[in-house]
Amino acid sequence: MTEYNFDKKLTELASKAKDEYILSKINKETRVPTRDFSKEDLEALLDSFISRYDISLDKFDSTKKTKIILPIYSQIELEPKLSYMFYTPYIQRMAFIKQLSFSYMTYPGALHSRIEHSLGVSHLIGVFCNFLQKHDSNLNQEIIISAKIAGLLHDAGHGPCGHSLELLKSCISPKKGQGDFRKLDKLLICDELNNNNSNIRRALDNIEVDYKFIEQLLGCNEGINNQLIYLTDLFDSAIDADRLDYLARDANHTWKVSIHREQKKLEKAQYI
Repeated sequence: MTEYNFDKKLTELASKAKDEYILSKINKETRVPTRDFSKEDLEALLDSFISRYDISLDKFDSTKKTKIILPIYSQIELEPKLSYMFYTPYIQRMAFIKQLSFSYMTYPGALHSRIEHSLGVSHLIGVFCNFLQKHDSNLNQEIIISAKIAGLLHDAGHGPCGHSLELLKSCISPKKGQGDFRKLDKLLICDELNNNNSNIRRALDNIEVDYKFIEQLLGCNEGINNQLIYLTDLFDSAIDADRLDYLARDANHTWKVSIHREQKKLEKAQYI
């Protein structure tokens, strides 16, 4: 079996994006990134993909709910605000990014996407919050919806090849932020939230969701209400919603384990 040439694929992606700046950093003879291919170069490449989704948004329909058949959790329902965010181009682009990148070459069933995983994370956060609401009067429905939207957005900064872009970290000069490479997807979504004119920021404004609260939940900055500080553990902890979903989902699609018997247990999971 021929080994997958990631460097060649990156060059093809840059060519399709018509990104001359990125192409100028690549040795056209060897088709291998040069040593000065920095984190900023990667950001420029990913921005070229994200920018094509920065288009006009539909008007918010406060009555529109969406029901989705989602593997692992069966049928889930998206509230109007969550449904609106789900159909924004910035979120829909994740439908074309495989959750396990090129693992489908070994596991043909591993074709699930980032959007499937993000829906699962959002759903799990809702399950946790509904349980916590019984014990915390400060946790109202508006906060729960915002938390679910943050769950939907948590992977929105991923590039066209997902985690496979991390293979390029050896091509990044230590002087240009090699240690920050794994945070690239987080940096991108945080930048989008801070940009008043970005697609995702305008979408949040349309449905009157506080983007600063989303930033705090995703770890872009600190300052969350101390009474709700525990919500950040749903996004980054040893048993956060992200890990709980991808462990079950990846196992299901690669058939490492049969997850169907665990569905009810996962639905009834209680945050400790």
